[in-house]
Amino acid sequence: MNGLRIGVTFLTRLPLRSEAPAPGDWARAVRWFPLGGAIVASVGMAALLFGSFALTPLVGAVAAVAAMVWVTGALHVDGFSDCLDGMHCHGDAERRLKVMHDPAAGAVGAAGTTLMLLAKVALLGACVETGTGAAALWAACVCARAFLPLEIALGTPATPGKGLFARLAAEVRPRDAAWAGLLAAVLVAPAVVLVPSVVVGLGVGLVGAGAATLAWQASWRERIGGINGDVLGAAVELRELVLLAAMGMRWLA
Repeated sequence: MNGLRIGVTFLTRLPLRSEAPAPGDWARAVRWFPLGGAIVASVGMAALLFGSFALTPLVGAVAAVAAMVWVTGALHVDGFSDCLDGMHCHGDAERRLKVMHDPAAGAVGAAGTTLMLLAKVALLGACVETGTGAAALWAACVCARAFLPLEIALGTPATPGKGLFARLAAEVRPRDAAWAGLLAAVLVAPAVVLVPSVVVGLGVGLVGAGAATLAWQASWRERIGGINGDVLGAAVELRELVLLAAMGMRWLA
């Protein structure tokens, strides 16, 4: 069960006690990443419902996004900001990686992250208007993280032998991604059953999220020769945006 605890605590602030990862634990941990997404979604849904009931759906959407940032410790948001700074700087791969590893956010990263969070609030608000709000949030959070094991298994580390991503890539295999995909399907199934109108948007969103992930990784292979933790974290944010956008479209709901 150490893999479960590692997987959940890595993606959330949930205070589960875990032991130091042993060989193979990270491979087992990534199988539980969709569950981490479900925890993030649960916190976001609670904030969405409370804010919408107490005040307005817009306030609920803002509360939901804020709650999701809190429960993840801004893990993916930080990666998104670092990637924007790395994209904006001029220089070779070493220079870009140095900028991305700098804990201070640059102007481009800060501005871009602010716009990304505003877009997420707007898209979640659109889902609420189409009647798919909570279900869309649940599906987006779970599915956005379900892609991670496959990215890790097939991705090329930008800094081989260095960093957490390089260690994960050495352990994670496509079969671990398959387990994560199966868990994601089980977790998303209730939302699809309870809110059937989300099905088409979710299908379109998954295709779009897959395409966005491939394009995002390809762009970083050109810039830094591979991917790292920041690229993976930013990809989660991008997939959430794509999935929410698809499920919030009126003609798909």
